[in-house]
Amino acid sequence: MDFYQKLFLGNLIFTVIGFLVPLCFYQKLNGGKNIAVLSGVSASLCGLIGAGAVLINNEIFSYSGWIIISILNIVVKIDNLAAFFLLIVNFLSLINFIFSQGYLKGQNYKNVVMLSLLNLFSLSLSGVIIADNSLLFLLFWEMMALISFVLIMFEHQSTNAKLNSYIYLVITHLGTAFITCAFLLLYLKTGSINFADYKNLGQTLDGLTLNILFICALIGFGAKLGIFPLHVWLPRAYGLGPINVIALMASVMIKTAVYGLCRFYFDFLGNSFLWWGFFLVASGIISALYGILLAVLQNNIKRFLAYSSAENMGIILISMGLALIFKHFDQTALAALAFFTVLFHSFNHALFKGLLFICGGVIFTQLKSLELSKLRGLNKKMPYTAICFLAGVMSLASLPPFAGFVSEWLLLQNLFQLLFYLTNPVLRLAVIFTLALVLLVGGLAVIGAIKNFGVAFLGKTVAEATEITEKNQWFKVSQGLLVASLLLLGLFPQYFMAVVNNLVANYFVPLSHNSLFLTIPQQAGTLKDLNLALIFGSLLLISVLVVVLVRILFNKSKVVIGETWTCGFNYEEKMQYTATSFTEPLLVIFKKILGFERKVDISKEYEYYHKKIEHSFSLKVKLLQLLYLPLVKMSLQFFKKVRIIQNGKLRDYLSYMVIALIVSLLMVW
Repeated sequence: MDFYQKLFLGNLIFTVIGFLVPLCFYQKLNGGKNIAVLSGVSASLCGLIGAGAVLINNEIFSYSGWIIISILNIVVKIDNLAAFFLLIVNFLSLINFIFSQGYLKGQNYKNVVMLSLLNLFSLSLSGVIIADNSLLFLLFWEMMALISFVLIMFEHQSTNAKLNSYIYLVITHLGTAFITCAFLLLYLKTGSINFADYKNLGQTLDGLTLNILFICALIGFGAKLGIFPLHVWLPRAYGLGPINVIALMASVMIKTAVYGLCRFYFDFLGNSFLWWGFFLVASGIISALYGILLAVLQNNIKRFLAYSSAENMGIILISMGLALIFKHFDQTALAALAFFTVLFHSFNHALFKGLLFICGGVIFTQLKSLELSKLRGLNKKMPYTAICFLAGVMSLASLPPFAGFVSEWLLLQNLFQLLFYLTNPVLRLAVIFTLALVLLVGGLAVIGAIKNFGVAFLGKTVAEATEITEKNQWFKVSQGLLVASLLLLGLFPQYFMAVVNNLVANYFVPLSHNSLFLTIPQQAGTLKDLNLALIFGSLLLISVLVVVLVRILFNKSKVVIGETWTCGFNYEEKMQYTATSFTEPLLVIFKKILGFERKVDISKEYEYYHKKIEHSFSLKVKLLQLLYLPLVKMSLQFFKKVRIIQNGKLRDYLSYMVIALIVSLLMVW
């Protein structure tokens, strides 16, 4: 048994132990909880080391087995692409188990069951990535969907909660249906279910088949990505589930769809049409703009992070589309950079989204709410969490020196480079328009970051937060690891490039790099070295010099700190800027798109004196109403008509079974 087999076998064994053994601890609940967490951490470490070794050494690990019949082979394979996404799965799972140890408190068997299921959920995430045939892939994909559904419903049993969770289940199974269609089409063309037989299959397929596969993969995996208009499950699912579960879903589960698209578009299909790339770019920019616009308007941290996931998946989709476009023009260096952007932002998003949800979990354990209206001045009571949350939203808003800035920079570089390889003026104008929209998305992300951090952590502390503390060391460790990762990734992206360079070279060409520089291809094939660490260091030095210069020039100025003028009333926290008032101008600007409606209720104590004025608003997104309401009505009408087969007569049901059996026998004849 070689090194890789030991590590991945250890990952499997520890995961199974973490799933089964804790369930036996009915009485010693702390023992069950500790075993689940320790097993999860051990499994994650084994997977992390194994995936890193495969990626760095540019090796391939594979294993073949069988189940009952030959077509149901267990075939797993870890190449560079799978190893990269396994890194994301195992690193974030490791952080999540550390966080869960502090988050799930009390002698509660329910907590043991949740941790047990988290181990199984982590196994399903890894299984999707390492599966090397379509049946095994779909098995793990369905397993992942069902376990996440159960975990979402873990703390809620109300009718509304069930409805929202069913919406998630319907959307994810809609995606599964399209993925299944894609695999069935591949099977019909090759007579095989093994991924090895799909390698570069696009070179031998006709145009119609390629286009069908492209669309099926986009819809199938796009449902899990949460791209527009399949994003409707994101705020519903994220708003229901426990924080530790949602942190894993938002940072890791959504990346399995990115893996699926990369596997289909770059591994299976190989060749691509030019319109594929532009379609992905258009879909990505719509998702990014629509997602961040709705995110900024949310007054709940969970819902803000949910909609921002649609924005970030849009950015990944844009980069993926640019890689296909550059590949079509045979600009392999630029295609490699665009593909690297996909990988970099996938890792970056996993880090900051996991960090922000964990910070939200820390807040929730203290105040039992993530509504911004109930969070004020938390930096005075939770300074460590405030710093970590600030780091997360800065990366979300693509601000230096964190990794989000590098993602945005690479995306803009890709778009600028595309202008030099397009001769069609209409397409060039479209790229310029896309550039402007990407910048708008970045600006809206900054607004969202300021709103969520400013309202929650700055200002006068709410009365409910006067007694809170942050003494949980498990929280601090999980937050600190993610902040450090974001900072290192932002300052030294060249080392990340070195790790994934073999992966990029497998599909395109190696990226130019050395130990100090991140190289970015420029027009006409020239190269330019960009030392981001030097740039960030220079900016920091300039900022310090500016502060020192201001102090020297204005040191005689007298600073007077006084109380806020409140027209003679006592200063209360409700007098501060609210989350709603902060983004009210955006509501007015985009009211036609968002379906913004304002309602004002005035309570009068006397005829000319108002006792209370209440402002409320609602968002009725017209695009979603136009899309989903007709589908719902058509579905209801259809099911009412076919409901006749559900007549309660046993003989009819037996007839259905006989007919189904006959059809099945004919199909395999």
